[in-house]
Amino acid sequence: MKMWLIAWKDIRHYLADKKTLLLMLLMPVILTAILGSALKGIMNGEAQSFPETTVAVSNEDTGTIGKMLVDDVLQSESLKEKIHVKTASSAVEAEKWVKEKAADVAVIIPARYSHTAEEGEKGKIRVVIDETKSTRGMIVESIVTSFASRVDVVGRTLQMVLSDIGATQPMSMETIVPEVMKDIERIANDPGTEVTGGAAGKKAATAMQYYAAAMLAMFLLFNLIQGAKSILDEQSQDTLPRLWTTPTSKGSIILGKFFGVLAFALTQFLIFVVATHYMFGVDWGNNPLQVAVLGIIYSFAVSGMSILLASLSRREQDVDTIGVMGIQVMAIIGGSMVPLAIFPDAMLYISKLTPNYWALNPLLDIMMGVEWQALLLPNLILFAFGAISLVVGTWRLRAR
Repeated sequence: MKMWLIAWKDIRHYLADKKTLLLMLLMPVILTAILGSALKGIMNGEAQSFPETTVAVSNEDTGTIGKMLVDDVLQSESLKEKIHVKTASSAVEAEKWVKEKAADVAVIIPARYSHTAEEGEKGKIRVVIDETKSTRGMIVESIVTSFASRVDVVGRTLQMVLSDIGATQPMSMETIVPEVMKDIERIANDPGTEVTGGAAGKKAATAMQYYAAAMLAMFLLFNLIQGAKSILDEQSQDTLPRLWTTPTSKGSIILGKFFGVLAFALTQFLIFVVATHYMFGVDWGNNPLQVAVLGIIYSFAVSGMSILLASLSRREQDVDTIGVMGIQVMAIIGGSMVPLAIFPDAMLYISKLTPNYWALNPLLDIMMGVEWQALLLPNLILFAFGAISLVVGTWRLRAR
């Protein structure tokens, strides 16, 4: 009973602190609105958000692959109204136009690019960007890189297949790639299917959805600081030492602090999900139960980690130093600040060490209509974060 009284006392304290409410409840909603709106064009590929761009193209390739990049990609139905192609007679002229501000970006397709791709080798398309228009340049560069990567994969696969079957009849990339591109275009235009960066699902996450999940995963981490500082604050005021001397066990006191953090984290989770849904139209998926279960387990994880953080700190200043720096690092490498899709492979392995990684990705998967079995591993890992932290933190605090 006393454990619940301690938890209720902490909840009332959190709700009475205007600074805490501003940081934990209002700030994540504001950042979601800003980031989701600002980056929706880049993340979602929405043509209306694409800045008009003049691209100088020097195509020295005599095959069809270079022509396909210009006609079927840069001048595709979705891009031709935003990308204006100027044909240059040479690479020198294309670069000159960029330097003279006559073009925003230059795309230089080398000679024999089609032949190189057909042989399974990686040809190099150069992209020259006007530094004063880096955003346009980065978008065009990402489009060209995506196309080149697809061509490279098809070329290498073609050579592997020919080698394995010992084919004697030549097969041309000029006939293979167009068919592959048609399939890609057909799949992309099929409203019943989409290609996503997460688990196999029914829908693709928008930028607003991504940053709603990212901000939720990040700001719940701030409960680490709130919970740890609550314990150390009572310790510095001799409230906690006096509680130690009462008949209430140390374990019950610590669990009371734990459940206080857990209750506030769940409140924060619920308010954020409801607010972003009704204010910004964020679709959290078709299964609210999946969102609720993940929210409970993630809140359990951060609450347990708050007890561990308190056990590792002696003063509130220690909590601020360790907690704030730790949350910033976890936010960056866990995907809460920038999309995980742009991370190199090595960074992705490191990101899996953070709890917000295991909350963010399942939230995105839920938005895309994932099945329950795909959520089993992240839920187990988050539960392990919380359980291990709670046990170790409780043991250390009781030993003081």
